[in-house]
Amino acid sequence: MTTKLERFTLMAREQLRERFNSLMGLLFDPEGLRESFERQKGNKAPGVDGVRKDDYGKDLDAQLDDLSARIRRMGYRPQPVRRSYIPKGDGRYRPLECAELRGPIGAGSAQPPPASHLGAGILRLLVWLSSRS
Repeated sequence: MTTKLERFTLMAREQLRERFNSLMGLLFDPEGLRESFERQKGNKAPGVDGVRKDDYGKDLDAQLDDLSARIRRMGYRPQPVRRSYIPKGDGRYRPLECAELRGPIGAGSAQPPPASHLGAGILRLLVWLSSRS
């Protein structure tokens, strides 16, 4: 099945000089949010909000509808990322960041599925727009 994002990327590749001004609809599309949720790995530790993928998926339709509505009205504000430092073998430290589960789902809706024809510039624009919500 072709998603709205895939159709948009194909159109943007064909119409290089065209200006697009209504891209937010791609970010709060429930279908795209669901695909992004499915791409998240289920064996990860809970995020800053303490929610695991299994917990979020129990009432997935209601959760995605709420997230979509919050993104649409620009009312979604992700929680700050928790950063810890893990010691490495040579005495230095490596940063480890932990975000809430909703953050990657919202950001993932702007990412193309593998083998997409989306140009890097359009992807950066969509991610930038999602970070402004």
